[in-house]
Amino acid sequence: MNRLIILALIVCSSMMATACKGSKSEASNAVSEQPQQAVNLAEVPFLKAMGLDVSKVAIGTEYDTKIFATDAGQGKEVRLTDKQVKQLLGGAPLIDLGEGSAPFVVGAKVFADNVMLVFWHEVGDGHELILATYNVEKGDLRDISTTPSWEFTQEWDGENIEGQTQTYDHCRATFNTDGFVLHRKNGRNLGGKSVWSQERDYNFAITADGIIKLNKIDVKPLKGKQAGEYYEPTPEVESIYDVNYYSYNDMEALATLDNLASTYFNRENTKEPVMTMVMNFMRGRTQQLLQYIAVHKPAALIEALHECITKEWTDKGVLYDAIQEMPDASAKKYLNELTAQWGPEGAVG
Repeated sequence: MNRLIILALIVCSSMMATACKGSKSEASNAVSEQPQQAVNLAEVPFLKAMGLDVSKVAIGTEYDTKIFATDAGQGKEVRLTDKQVKQLLGGAPLIDLGEGSAPFVVGAKVFADNVMLVFWHEVGDGHELILATYNVEKGDLRDISTTPSWEFTQEWDGENIEGQTQTYDHCRATFNTDGFVLHRKNGRNLGGKSVWSQERDYNFAITADGIIKLNKIDVKPLKGKQAGEYYEPTPEVESIYDVNYYSYNDMEALATLDNLASTYFNRENTKEPVMTMVMNFMRGRTQQLLQYIAVHKPAALIEALHECITKEWTDKGVLYDAIQEMPDASAKKYLNELTAQWGPEGAVG
């Protein structure tokens, strides 16, 4: 479509503009009215070169919840060899392939020039869904996002079901032609009855460049009442943890975290959740975080990072080494000067 528009503009600038403009416009309209051709996932070039057929886990154009509504190992999944896992996810940010069992594919969908693969990765008390986009032709990894899902039951009174409390954080997804929605529900049950629950919908679009773009979060009112003796994140804390749902290459994540830090860092009950999110960036997106701080100089984010170093949530040497690796000389100079006095006694810098 873009090539037709560009060609039309070139022709319009020629001496035969009047004669050609109508024909190009008609051609453009004809193309726009044609439905998008379905892509056979078995013929995606880079997957075919890997000997990988994911067509049996194809996600339809209509909303589809099946692949997330069933447990792993029910037959509708594509197992991967060690070589294929390495080709698809080796070195991918936000993924620790040394933890849990090997990921396998439970969903696949083509979005224009990109294909999304959805991986199921058993880890800890549950699993994570790994959503990754690749260039259809070459297989270059474009973007990646992870979504945890877990369930934990604590027996407070032996085998008596009335004394059991169950906390959970479940996530499933539905897809459309332009993106998908992650439907998340977390809460606590006691004796088989709900004590509290919270539902959140994360609305994503897939851009032309394959970026997994979080456009909107729909939050339903909290049902029930939370208790202080359990780990039960308040709505304010949940809004901070929402930053986890931004993809690796969605730069809006840092602006959002900056705004949240400005609101919540100096409140006693939300200080540590902000620090937790800063540490998440220090583990998975260090250079992005440091560059953002160097360019925007956000007071609250700087203060939160300083607190992480002071309380030794991370070693000052780790921060120092990351700063030295920055390609932006001016950013490196600013951060070296900013952090020179940070940290406990004897810290680097």
